[in-house]
Amino acid sequence: MASNQNHTIVAANGDLNNTSAARRTVELEPDVAYLDRTLAIPASEDDADIRENYRPFLQDEEVTEKDWVSKLELSTAMRMAEEDIRRNGGDRLKVLVLYGSMRSR
Repeated sequence: MASNQNHTIVAANGDLNNTSAARRTVELEPDVAYLDRTLAIPASEDDADIRENYRPFLQDEEVTEKDWVSKLELSTAMRMAEEDIRRNGGDRLKVLVLYGSMRSR
């Protein structure tokens, strides 16, 4: 008795991350005009009480130099934010930062 079954054979290519199914990666070159710049309010231009009470996410320079987040390449985001500020006539970018956890009170 002959069996009429269709079998699909999947080739194992050793690709554990399934990169063969991923989209092509587009490499963006950093905009050197925006490297090592920040949109954060400098301590010299900020009210000390407001900074202490309402901006705990702003770190001092010693922490920032060692922090991996400060090493992120964000030149495209910086350029877009600056263009938005110019286009809308604002004085600075306003960002809501969710800081901490609701689990620890």
